[in-house]
Amino acid sequence: MWDVLYSVINHIQRYIPVSLWTLFLVGVALMLLSLTALAAQRPSAKNREKWMIRAGVMLRALLFLAVTLEFFHHFLISGEHVSFQYNVLNQIVNVIFYGYILVVGMHYLITLPFRALHGFFYLFDVIVLCIPILLMLPSLRLADLSDWYMWAALALIAASFAVMYMLFQSYWRQSMVVWFVFFVVSGGTVAFTRMSQFEALFPLTLFLLLLGGSEWVKQLLERRPLIGGKGWYAAVASISVTLIVIANPFYNLWHVVEAKANYYIHTAYRAETEMPSLAEMQERARLLIGEEVSFNAHSSIREDFYNAYTLDGGGYSIRFDSSGELFSLSRTDPEEAASSAAAPPSEQDVLQQTEGLLERAEINYDQERFEIAVQFDDAAKQAKVSVLPLWSDGERVNTDVSLIVWDYDLRLISFSPTPIGAPLELENSVVQLTKEELNKKVEDVLNVLGRPSSPTYIDHVWSSFTYESQPTITIKTKNGETIYLHAETGELLQLELSEDKAGDEGAFVKQATYFARKLSPEFAKQGAQYEQGEYGDYSWEYDNGLLSHHVQVNLTADGELISFYQGWYPSQHRKKINQTVLAEKAVSMSKAMKLVADEYPMFSIYAQRGELALIYNREGEAELVWMIVVVPFAKPHKQVHFVDMETGEITDVYDDIDGVRS
Repeated sequence: MWDVLYSVINHIQRYIPVSLWTLFLVGVALMLLSLTALAAQRPSAKNREKWMIRAGVMLRALLFLAVTLEFFHHFLISGEHVSFQYNVLNQIVNVIFYGYILVVGMHYLITLPFRALHGFFYLFDVIVLCIPILLMLPSLRLADLSDWYMWAALALIAASFAVMYMLFQSYWRQSMVVWFVFFVVSGGTVAFTRMSQFEALFPLTLFLLLLGGSEWVKQLLERRPLIGGKGWYAAVASISVTLIVIANPFYNLWHVVEAKANYYIHTAYRAETEMPSLAEMQERARLLIGEEVSFNAHSSIREDFYNAYTLDGGGYSIRFDSSGELFSLSRTDPEEAASSAAAPPSEQDVLQQTEGLLERAEINYDQERFEIAVQFDDAAKQAKVSVLPLWSDGERVNTDVSLIVWDYDLRLISFSPTPIGAPLELENSVVQLTKEELNKKVEDVLNVLGRPSSPTYIDHVWSSFTYESQPTITIKTKNGETIYLHAETGELLQLELSEDKAGDEGAFVKQATYFARKLSPEFAKQGAQYEQGEYGDYSWEYDNGLLSHHVQVNLTADGELISFYQGWYPSQHRKKINQTVLAEKAVSMSKAMKLVADEYPMFSIYAQRGELALIYNREGEAELVWMIVVVPFAKPHKQVHFVDMETGEITDVYDDIDGVRS
């Protein structure tokens, strides 16, 4: 049971994130409501309705404060772009849907027998739930009559206001005809706004439907009052006690689950990974466009790490990958980008501008691996600079090219340095080997297999910070071999020699074992400890408890080598770690979160969550740690901390950010 509750709570924390103050204020509001109901709705109590009205006013004040703080946080990040930028709307909807609606819904449920001031409560709640609509309006292109989204959104907004009108008509007139129309129209708007494009309207439409249902039940029960009976108080008491157990902001069900549940390893992180901070990427983006620009940048707090960096500013959208390598750059204002020059610039001027761009991007492209060609498009008034990959013998590779586009005024339109995945230089990439060392590694692999040397080119470079893949450099030869090397150590990770189909397994075990020993030093050294793998007779696996080493060989029906693969993987990833193991550790997850929180100024954390993680290195060593993800208040950044389970030592994934930590 505890594991199920942990999975549910963990899912809510990750995929329905709300801020720490929202959680606290919602907890306080539910505690206030529950304690008031327990005291004021006793059969012997007096002034029941007055006390429940006071509780209703107080909890709405607390919830409005939570919504205000949430909006203030996002406004400080996004400024004038707060409408639809960077998951702002999604966060506001989360607070309203899982905070505001939940609490006021409990208030309406507990106060079913009462009517005083409910008209005011209805009006106030509806106004608050209209906030997402105000954020949605700037995104509607009212001048574009062909935009179906604009017409659909306006129709749903109009329908929502019609539902509001019918709700208040039903409140005053208590007509069954009006109620029928209300439920038909309200149900329709809920169904349509459930579509993701109209998520800003969904909380309001659903709330109106539930509110109408509550008012309808209230009117039906007016002839048979519930107040004062022991049965009603028992129902109120059971709801109130349940809310106190679940939502008490000081000690609640989550604290119990944390101490009882088994944890699963959520993330496996490579110890050798160096990940740039968002601030570093913003500075690099400024260097790229050569201007002091303020970039709008934010990432989903559902993600643990920066899986990518997307920066918008100065009329450009710039995207870097998780290792900080430039992925793409493009203008976002096509009208501003339109060239006014009638004649094309000279090829020398285009090349000079290109050299300046590469210099600002800190890219000194390798002339032995690439050559540059310029083409002019008079129709589009653009000069297109192609960076063409070369085989090591100087011949062009028949593949996609990197592209830099200028307009005829020599303003940058777009820059795609890595469409083929290979950086224009190796020095600033995850590759920590020189060209000579890479060539030597390739020659060694071909010599082991008895295959002739061949011209090569780098086809792809892949950076990775998790268990899912190693940082890899892919090298292709003219003879058709594809060799995957570890980008930091040069270790052979994978080899593909042909596209032939694998033959029946079992006939060439000795031959497969021979290739495994030749291509994997780890298998050659520890071969006796390997067991049969899960991928057939030609696969082996060695498990040291936290990590496992996999080796796989594929042969043709004649025993010829087709491909080879090896790699370390966390054997415990996504598996449960028993609570008895974690209880022996000096630092629990709650203590780890407190240690991290103490590193920040008071009230400076917007959101925080903890997970169990595994850190492993290329030598196959691994350890369990607590991973704490922190999103600071009013900052577009986030930080990931690893906390040692024995010493409490904190290791930061990203460099410290000025003004975030103490």
